[in-house]
Order: sequence, then C-alpha cells, then structure tokens
Amino acid sequence: MTGNNTTSLHHPSFLPQYMFCLICTGFLLLMVPIDVVMTISTTTDLERELNKSDKLIVLEFMAPWSEPCKVMKEPYRRIARARKDRVNFYTLNVDKFKDLAEEAGVEALPMYVLLKNDDVIDMVVGVRRHELENAIKNNI
Repeated sequence: MTGNNTTSLHHPSFLPQYMFCLICTGFLLLMVPIDVVMTISTTTDLERELNKSDKLIVLEFMAPWSEPCKVMKEPYRRIARARKDRVNFYTLNVDKFKDLAEEAGVEALPMYVLLKNDDVIDMVVGVRRHELENAIKNNI
C-alpha cells in the first residue's frame, strides 16, 4: 500500500468513508456525560426509588416553564455528576405531582428536598447552587 492508504487498528483502509470505526465510536460514546438525575414519572417510580437505597436522596421539585428551574438545571446536573457515588438525584415535575408538591409544601421553584432513611433532613429553595452543594456535603 502506498501513501495515506495504510491499514491501522482504528481506521482500516478497507472501510468506506461513511462507516464509523467501532473502536473510536465506542470511546467517544464513553466520553458523553450520562444524566445521573432520574426523572420520576409516577408515584410508583418514586416509592420504588426512595426504598431502594440507603444513600442520601435529593428530590428536585421543578417545572419546565419556570425560569429559576431553567437556571438551576445545569448546576443541579453538575452537582449530581460530582456526587453520584454517594447521593441519588431525582427530579419531579410539579405539574404532574400536584398533590405531592402540596404535601411537601412547595411554594417556590425549584425546591430541593434532602432525604435520608425517609426523613427530610434539609431543604433548599430557589436559585441557590452553593447552598444546595453545602447542604448535600454536610449531610452525606
């Protein structure tokens, strides 16, 4: 073979240009951040998730139309990625869980409830990233 037409482990010359190298694609797929915040869809999902772990749990009460929730979306996910080994993170849309939001006393969004062994141990309301980080750190 001559010139640029060499065979390698990653990019064999016999692959057409439009095909992907599985080795590289697999590596790149591993580089994509995984969302570690689970969206709760039903009360059954919520009950199952709350009962399956002894880890600290953070429940985010949010609404997709809320500007403060939009502001906190990425910071919440960054916190979740950093603490995923010791904390379980969830998000609940208050429009779908009106009764639960009322029961939890949600008056402003977003509201973060920290739970451990079914007990509420802390709450953070609003766009307060540092306060949320500290509450999580202090309760792990």
